[in-house]
This record gives sequence, C-alpha cells and structure tokens, in this order.
Amino acid sequence: MRTANFLLLYIILSIPVLGQVKNIIYIDVSDTDKIYALQDRATELITELAKEGDYIIFISNDSEPIIIDQRGDVRLTLDNLSFIRPGNPSPDFDSLRLLKYLDKKQLDNDVKLHVFSSLYLLATNRHISTFYQDFMVILGYDITEEKHFNNLSLYLSSVDIAQNKVNYESIDTLYPYPIINY
Repeated sequence: MRTANFLLLYIILSIPVLGQVKNIIYIDVSDTDKIYALQDRATELITELAKEGDYIIFISNDSEPIIIDQRGDVRLTLDNLSFIRPGNPSPDFDSLRLLKYLDKKQLDNDVKLHVFSSLYLLATNRHISTFYQDFMVILGYDITEEKHFNNLSLYLSSVDIAQNKVNYESIDTLYPYPIINY
C-alpha cells in the first residue's frame, strides 16, 4: 500500500502543471529605432510560444516596467511599444520586479528567456550584458554548460547588426547563446 502511495505521488508530481510559465520575453526598447520590426518579430515569437504554454512579457520601462501574460492585452501592448521612451534599462530594478512577479507563478523546469535588446547596449554596457546571464543563474541554470545555451536567446535588429559589425562580432564571441536577427 505504501509503495502504491509513493508511486501515485511520483506520477502526480511528474505531470506538468497547467499554468506553468515556460517562456519569459524581456523587451528593451530604449535604444532601438526599428521598433516596428521589433513589434513584428515579438508578435511572431509570442504566437509561436503561446502553443507551448504560459509565457510572461516584461517590457523594461525605467521604474515602471510593463508585465503582461496571457490574460493581458498582448497585441495592444506590443502595438503601443513605439510610445514608450524609456532610458537604458536598470538591470537591478528589472531583476527585482521580474523576480517578484515570478514568485507568484509556477515555473516550468525548462524555462527559456527570450531577450530583445540593442546591440549597442549589449556591447558597451557590461552591467546590462551580464544581467541576462545572471538572471539565468537565478533561474537555476549553469550558464557554462552547453546544454543550457538554448535557454537564452538574444533577438537583435538586422539593421543594428549591419550598422555595428564590430559590436556584433564582440557579442557573437562573448555569448554562446543563439542570436536571432529580426
């Protein structure tokens, strides 16, 4: 009987819980002049990720970040990105706000972080460039292990890359994570 109870408990705990956050989309619009391309790619990504399960969108906006999930009006928020004119993101503040929000959520065992950012900021501001890696560590990933490289994806504007080839080459060698052009 005791073995049956343990087996039942194991089976229940092994089943994915509905409502688990599988993807976190972090959007920094502070240094992009290609906002419409970012909106289109983010919308496309969110449509893909919605099929996998729950997601959270965190839009860095100085001291007032915008955080939405499936219950939020994703399309309206993305359409209004061009009206947000924040300064550079504050990694410490963003981490605290995002962690506070995630504390109320059930996270999947294989959470993925999708980051839309500026090539210039990633290449010139070490505090910002390490924020994403630090956040992966907080989520429990060993970022030195190749098996976790696909848990973080960087989305960079193709125009930004074309205009800043030197910065792109430094980022490409610094980050072992997928870099996706949009």
